[in-house]
Amino acid sequence: MGKRNTPAKVVIFVLLMIMALSFIYPLYYMFINSVKTKTEYVIDPFSLPQQIAFKNYMTMISQFKIFVLFKNSFIVAASSVLLLLIFGIFASYSFSKFKFKGKNLFYLGIVSTMFIPGQVTMIPAYVMFAKAGLVNNFWSVILSYLAGSLPGAILLMVSNFRGIPNDMLEAGRIDGCNYFQTIRNIIIPMGKPAIAITVIFNFMFF
Repeated sequence: MGKRNTPAKVVIFVLLMIMALSFIYPLYYMFINSVKTKTEYVIDPFSLPQQIAFKNYMTMISQFKIFVLFKNSFIVAASSVLLLLIFGIFASYSFSKFKFKGKNLFYLGIVSTMFIPGQVTMIPAYVMFAKAGLVNNFWSVILSYLAGSLPGAILLMVSNFRGIPNDMLEAGRIDGCNYFQTIRNIIIPMGKPAIAITVIFNFMFF
């Protein structure tokens, strides 16, 4: 059986190597060109640099303030993900485990906003932020990302939270857990896969 599977393993290995190279080559291309002089890049962008010029990185740091941009991006991403988890976990828990009037309609309304193109909401959002005095402010970016990502996060976490046995929640209530303790001690630990995916995907997107 091992010999019969050898050709298939070779084909799979070759395909995986090709895929790996397809991901590695763009990084290699960017790096070799980042340490070239402008003349070397114009003459042949695919050749190796004759002399490594790390001054390009110093120029980028000094002129473009790259560390300030990284700091701003981290603040926006971390704040957006934190708020996304707070609103997303509480909303998803309510939609998945509580019964209230209009729940399905409200849930459908939130999820359906995923199909609204960003171009449609761009101008109204700018006008709203301008009236609120949030233009050229971190909060305008954070709230925009939060509004755009929250429906998808709720959809993902609701699907996961529905799989949590109601008996676990009932046992928690019998042991004296209130609403917030139930979320902290049962929902979050048992919903870690969906929460982790939400954090990773949205942090990379932000």
